[in-house]
Amino acid sequence: MRDMSQELKQLSGWATPFGINLDEAVTLDKRINYVRGSHAVVFQGTLRNTGTRVAVKVLRSGPPEDEATIKRVLEEVHLWSTLHHENVLPLLGIITTYDLTVSLVVKWVERGDAHAYVQDSSVDPRPLLLGVARGLQYLHEFQSKPVVHGGLKGSNILISEQGHALLTDYGLPHLLHGSFSMSISAPSLSALNWTAPEILESDEQEITMPGDVWGFGMTAFELFTRQIPFSDRRGFQSIKQRVSEGPPERPDTKSTYDRMTDEWWSICTSCWCSDASSRPKASGLVSEVEQALETMRREQHVSLSSTECSEHVADQEAKVSVLIY
Repeated sequence: MRDMSQELKQLSGWATPFGINLDEAVTLDKRINYVRGSHAVVFQGTLRNTGTRVAVKVLRSGPPEDEATIKRVLEEVHLWSTLHHENVLPLLGIITTYDLTVSLVVKWVERGDAHAYVQDSSVDPRPLLLGVARGLQYLHEFQSKPVVHGGLKGSNILISEQGHALLTDYGLPHLLHGSFSMSISAPSLSALNWTAPEILESDEQEITMPGDVWGFGMTAFELFTRQIPFSDRRGFQSIKQRVSEGPPERPDTKSTYDRMTDEWWSICTSCWCSDASSRPKASGLVSEVEQALETMRREQHVSLSSTECSEHVADQEAKVSVLIY
């Protein structure tokens, strides 16, 4: 039987030169777990030297299985710790001393995730989607090594104090797949509704950049409608069958508060091209979303100008009436 504690101790020792070993730097509050997902249980913690609150994601996978895997995990996690972008939640490091598994440490974000955020109908999801597209472009074009997200959806987008989108859990399905003693296949059931059909049909189920673009379209659909795609389906086979039948139908205007215009729907459908190679790249998504937002601003400006003009005319008519009488 493998000595899991020894493997984790080895991982901890090797993590130190990378500057990502936080075993002695975090106080974990074990009384309350805030999120239970298929990949991890999330606790709140505190950095001892600064008092900064952090989220500690305790992976549901046990420790890495062998020395080669430990090295791979360290390389991936170290890569993530070098990511710095306004729309990507930074990884601070790892903990190996809790629950015989690896835990990822990230900044604590108070405002929650995008899916919950847009349940307030006054929140317009369109500016958020520009942040999502920019974060995805940054990951895909990262110079050291491109990063595939692999699990893009509303609950993996956190909202900063300024109301900006922050991508989180990037690369996690890839890290978990085949790396740990209790390996979780990618995609997990929790991300199935956002997963591209070609990935579901593949035996390897490797996450890809075109798969991320499909996921962006599904996430846009989710945030516009405030509902999970294919929410009427339950179970792996049922959802997989529905995904294979094609993208969701266009939502009615009322359900999206007139926000899902032809231009935005075109962005979504371009992400769902059955030929994965024909989908736009993340950089193309950024350009398309920027253009759609510019169209939105122009229309809002025209609408505002029209309203102001109407109010001015009404005011003048009122003054004339006063003079007449």
